[in-house]
Parts: sequence; structure tokens; C-alpha cells
Amino acid sequence: MIAILTLIYVGLIWLLFFKLKLIEPNVKSYTAAAIVGVVVIGAILLAMNLFQPYSTNAVISQYVVQIAPQVTGQVTAVPVSANQPINKGDVLFTIDPAPFQASVDGLRAALVQSEQSAKMLQDTVDSAKANVVNAKAGLVNAHQQVKGLDANLDAAVAAVEQVTAQRDLAKSEYERVAAAKLQDPGSVSDAVVDSKRQRLLGYEEALLQAIAGQVNAQAAVDAVLDGENTVVVQAEARLADARATES
Repeated sequence: MIAILTLIYVGLIWLLFFKLKLIEPNVKSYTAAAIVGVVVIGAILLAMNLFQPYSTNAVISQYVVQIAPQVTGQVTAVPVSANQPINKGDVLFTIDPAPFQASVDGLRAALVQSEQSAKMLQDTVDSAKANVVNAKAGLVNAHQQVKGLDANLDAAVAAVEQVTAQRDLAKSEYERVAAAKLQDPGSVSDAVVDSKRQRLLGYEEALLQAIAGQVNAQAAVDAVLDGENTVVVQAEARLADARATES
């Protein structure tokens, strides 16, 4: 306090002597200013001591209860006031619930998303298991197909032999009527000769188709990779891919 009053008085002296130059600066005026300053500051301190006493050794005691919430946030309402009696369970203050509600909503959304992801994963697992089952069935079917390839080849060979015999018979009949027609044009009509010729052409076309079927059947039997028919190899590859996806 003394320092503050002294600074104020010094500022006033500077203002009067140097800034406004209302007082001529000399030894006499300086001495008078110093004496006046001491008297004025002393009088102010004496008056403050008499009318507004203070002490640096005062003590105020009171029971203080620290109140702290378990969560942090902005206080939006304080329904109690100072010196108001309160009871157990009374609301002392209210914290803005918006941030906490946003966190709850975010967690609920994350939970829903996690449940959907889990369902998608389960669907993927179920699909992978189904693919494995289908691939196993495909492998069994492939083995059955391989077993049937030999039967198909035998059937194709038999078909070629049968059509060949029919073609040979049709050829013999055509050559017979053609020769008779050549020796005696009136013995055989042109319609009969043409019918035999068309029948022969039909069997020759059927023989070509039967031979093509035999070639395809033989190629299917001969399609082997590392000692295994390619039909089985492809089925085993699909099964391996399905098992890799399942794991």
C-alpha cells in the first residue's frame, strides 16, 4: 500500500514539475514536495489504520466439502444457492448431457455395425462351407464321369461299327441295282436307283458323325494330367479353392 501511494505521489510530482511545469523545480520546491508527500502519505495510512484496520494474521475457519462429479462436462444448471440447506439426494448441479448422448449414439451405431459385420462374416463362412460341400459333390461326380468315359467310348465304337455295317449293306444294294440298271435299263427304274443312292449317302453321313463321336470320346478318355483325368483334376482344384476360402 505504501509503495502504491508513493508511486501515485511521485507521478503527481512529475506531472506538476515536469509535464505541466506548474511549479518551478528548485531545492526549495523539492524539499516542500518531499515534506508534503510524507505528511500526506502518513495521514492516509493513519486514517486507514483507524477506520479500516487489517491484519496479516487473520484466520477464517469453516467446514468445506469438496464436490466433484465422476464425469467432466459443462454445468448447465445449479438448482441450489449459497447457505441453502440441502438433503441427501438433492440435485446440486446439472451437466450438459449432449456430449454423453452423442457418445452413446456413436457406440450404439458401432454396435449395430459390428453386428452387421459379424453377420456378413457368418454368411461368408456359411457360403464357404456350402462351396466346399458342392466341390466335394463335384469331385464325386467327376470320378463318376471318368468311369462313364470308357462306357461312352465303347458305345461310340459300337455305333461306328453298326453304322459301318449299315453303310456297307446300303452300298452293296446300290451297286447291285446300279449294275442291273447298266446292263438292262428297263429292269430297274430310275426311282429305285435314286432311292438306293440316297440311302447310301445317308448312312455315309451318319458314319461320319459316328466317327466324330468316337474321336471325341477317345479324346475325353485320353485327357490325362499327371496320371489323372482332367475332369477330376479340375474338380480337385475347385475343392482346394473352396477349402482355402473356408479357412
